[in-house]
Amino acid sequence: MSLNQNYYSIKNTKINHGFFTRLNGFSKNEFKSLNCSISNGDNKKLVYKNRLKALRELKLHNKKLILINQIHSSNVIQINKSNINKKIEADGIITSLNNVVLGVLTADCAPISIYDNKCKFVCCLHSGWKGTLKNIAKNAIDVFDKHKINRRSLTAIIGPCLGTKNYEVD
Repeated sequence: MSLNQNYYSIKNTKINHGFFTRLNGFSKNEFKSLNCSISNGDNKKLVYKNRLKALRELKLHNKKLILINQIHSSNVIQINKSNINKKIEADGIITSLNNVVLGVLTADCAPISIYDNKCKFVCCLHSGWKGTLKNIAKNAIDVFDKHKINRRSLTAIIGPCLGTKNYEVD
């Protein structure tokens, strides 16, 4: 694992990915961070600068970033040419398109990346306690199954998240 000023990535994987901290962003005042959410009242121009900074760190700034309206569900949606520009409400996205970058925004929930070793499909999940309880990861694997991708050829990477000793759920 390598640590840059504001993100973690695992070397020698077949996809380019990372998990960013809140450090070294352009947002100001109460948002002083690398805030990438436009739904919390932050200055949208600064949010877009933060997103571009994250993409540049990953050397993916020449691709289209796809983020979803996360709703704490177990819904996994496939991104394709017909819905690439639509607003999507879900907590998981998967695609085989080469010109896009998938992302989820997390605080205490777990970001999960799944890809097949031939890199035909990449999946990004926002797995909070509700989505985990409803088995969002299995729903994502089911999408891989529909495309006849062998489960043994999948790699999953779970990013930083809040642990059970720090969080109580009814």
